[in-house]
Amino acid sequence: MTDPYIGHYRLESHIGAGGMGAVYRAVDTRLNRAVAIKLWHSDNADPTSSARMLKEARAASALNHPNIVIIHEFGETPNGEAFIVQEFIDGHTLRSRIIGAMPLADAIDVAVQVARALATAHAIGVIHRDIKPENVMLRTDGYVKVLDFGIAYLPELNSEFPVGLETLSNNLLGTPSYMSPEAMVGDEIGPPADVFALGVVLYEMLTGELPFAAPTIAGVLARIVSDEPAPLTSFDPTIPAGLEAFVQSMLNKIPGRRPTAAEIERALPAFVAAGDFDVMQRSEASALAVGRERQLLLLNAQFARVRAGKSLLVGISGEPGIGKSTFLETFTAELQGAAERSTIVRSRCSENLAGSEAYSPVLEALDDMRTRSRSSFDTLMHSVAPTWHAMLATVGDEERRAAAAASQERMKRELRAFLADAARRAPVVWIIEDLHWADISTIDILNYVATRLDDARVLILAAFRPTDMTLAKHPFLAARSTLRSSGVYEEIALKFLSRDDVSRYLSLRWPSNEFEDSFVDEIYSRTEGSPLFMADLVRYLHDTGAIVEVDGTWKLAAARGQLTRELPESVRGMITAKIERVDEAHRKLLLAASVQGGEFDAGAVGEALELDAADVEDGLASLQQVHRLVERGDEIEYPDGSITLRYRFVHVLYQNVLFESLQPSRRTALSGRTARALATHYANDAAPVAGRIALLFESAREFASAGQ
Repeated sequence: MTDPYIGHYRLESHIGAGGMGAVYRAVDTRLNRAVAIKLWHSDNADPTSSARMLKEARAASALNHPNIVIIHEFGETPNGEAFIVQEFIDGHTLRSRIIGAMPLADAIDVAVQVARALATAHAIGVIHRDIKPENVMLRTDGYVKVLDFGIAYLPELNSEFPVGLETLSNNLLGTPSYMSPEAMVGDEIGPPADVFALGVVLYEMLTGELPFAAPTIAGVLARIVSDEPAPLTSFDPTIPAGLEAFVQSMLNKIPGRRPTAAEIERALPAFVAAGDFDVMQRSEASALAVGRERQLLLLNAQFARVRAGKSLLVGISGEPGIGKSTFLETFTAELQGAAERSTIVRSRCSENLAGSEAYSPVLEALDDMRTRSRSSFDTLMHSVAPTWHAMLATVGDEERRAAAAASQERMKRELRAFLADAARRAPVVWIIEDLHWADISTIDILNYVATRLDDARVLILAAFRPTDMTLAKHPFLAARSTLRSSGVYEEIALKFLSRDDVSRYLSLRWPSNEFEDSFVDEIYSRTEGSPLFMADLVRYLHDTGAIVEVDGTWKLAAARGQLTRELPESVRGMITAKIERVDEAHRKLLLAASVQGGEFDAGAVGEALELDAADVEDGLASLQQVHRLVERGDEIEYPDGSITLRYRFVHVLYQNVLFESLQPSRRTALSGRTARALATHYANDAAPVAGRIALLFESAREFASAGQ
């Protein structure tokens, strides 16, 4: 640039460069102020360059916000070079600060200010589409400025650019490392794309590394579409679990599951506060959380969205003994250690009252809230939910009659208003256990409230057993589908623990121990990772003196083979209760299957009971889909050419209890029939199952000769 002037702007120094041209520090001679001028050199120009700079100027100037760069003027020099005049920022780019990980408080402060700028842009339909450290300026006074709206999307301006600018923008215009998965595959790009980019920037600030780094651009794009980033805690174990989960939610592959910029702005500051909880920092909580770390991270991320102003109903599903109550207790223990306290209320649906007493869990929750803070919540309830207040309080006849006459619609509106007002003071976490026993009126109210709390900070956690829901054809099953499609329902399914989870649990429960791997193997084999079964079994071993402490070290006091022979009554009772819910015909299938072992063949079961193979398979399908007692495996072909289905018990303890419940004569008969059926099918190739067949015959002979 030979001419030191562009109109009344005097160029003083070159301060930056890019693909579009150069950036100069200049002085506005009319107002005597420093400015920055972006100049697109004519020799680098293409048919869209001027249109792109005009679009940047209009997009940025449409936004009046302290975290967005101020545009003073747009023009064109006599030589045909387009330029933008904007405020001069005394500072440096975020890129220059990311030399390794930044301090947590600094990284969050930058992210909050960028989110604040994006929330303003998104509110009027502007999408930045190129958020990255180079486009974030850090002023010396602490202010953050978002730059470069050159490829921004502004709806009302689209029709003004017939030169193909938007087509270019949709064809991977942006910076690969910060682009969203939807941009990779050519889907529509909206505000969630900016949130994803900000998630990448925040991840980079916290770790000093990009979440989807690869040697080539193609590799980067492939990782963005298909890979999950390494956990933040693998770089820094002190990063709060809640923050890690929240950043992961910003990087979700599905746009609709990312928080909004406004939610990010509201949620992030809480993670800076001293005392932010981390579930893995407390040994007792760690033992309870074993095998549930991922689910806790997910629930923490969902709560962060609630805390930022998005109500949510989360289902916690799992069969008896899977640890739903323990999971919820672990989560609420974290909340009680958080910087911002929440109002936690609990209620439970009763099996004895199932379908007979309307609103029981709702009334219990409201009463719990009043008990915790009688003066404030009682006043609030009397004001905005008088019907519910009258149902709980000692009131006069007139109020009681009015409450009895209130319509369901009025009660729904009152409950919604009360929860919304209560959540303005602090986030409300309402836990409902055993939802599978809830009455239809409670489900109707939950359905109403969950879809109408809007921006209230209310998290409803509903624990339930899927099998019981299915057996009862519970109304929540239909409501769940509607709520999920409305975006106000998520579900966390709890599964069995792994062998490594069991090992970690034993190490955390008894930190100094000399347990051998074979003991861990036996505990896992015996309980197959059921959290309640495992916890009850090892507690039983401790209480009966099989596990003892000697000189500060925990050891086994009995021979390993004798340790797990007996089941605690709590475990046996739970298994028996589940089996008793099965009708007589299906129970006969289970008893016959238990003779063959933890895995069994539908064909052998049918022949042992002299039933049609198709009827047996139908019955086993019901035991899988409705009762969840068995799982279907592969279709197999016997050596004699016949076809059957292989099944297994969902848990080996079900097989154990069923087999032990057989009377001696029945056990003998079923063992003999099953052995003969297998021997027939394997007549030409008995080697693979010879041992099992021999064992069944031997069992039959032993039971018969012993007269048991």
